[in-house]
Amino acid sequence: MLPWSVVNYIEDKEINENVMRKLIVLLFLFVIFCSFMINHKLILLENFMIGNHTYSIYKEEKYIHDDNMNAEFFVVYLKNKRNSLCSSFMSAKLNDTIFTRGSYKYDQKKLEFKEYYFHQNYRTLDSVIKIFYPNKNGDLILRENVEFKKAIATKNMYNR
Repeated sequence: MLPWSVVNYIEDKEINENVMRKLIVLLFLFVIFCSFMINHKLILLENFMIGNHTYSIYKEEKYIHDDNMNAEFFVVYLKNKRNSLCSSFMSAKLNDTIFTRGSYKYDQKKLEFKEYYFHQNYRTLDSVIKIFYPNKNGDLILRENVEFKKAIATKNMYNR
């Protein structure tokens, strides 16, 4: 039979090992969470109203793996909500070369994004204008899409 102090030491050692394992797992999860937060950068640009609905527009940075580009997007949310409603390029760069630049504007009825494309070949688009209108729930619906190729516009209308 083991003396009482030895039994306490063995039990304490097992408890300490379990606590250490849990702390290591928690530390690992914390590091993963922080790395996701660093890669997901949202910067509030402004809050605005269209009709009766208040929206927030953020700048979000992403890396586009397919094209090997760093991109910034305009991302729109209903104010204080977590699901994005629409987005558009703010800019896209490969090294120091800008491939896409965008802007936005809004009024009481709609939100409009413009994207300008640089360094494209003759078959691709020069620019795009996307116009979103809110529905009664505040969701932004793409209703107009105007594409420019060699300065000639092609307008697509969507009814929803």
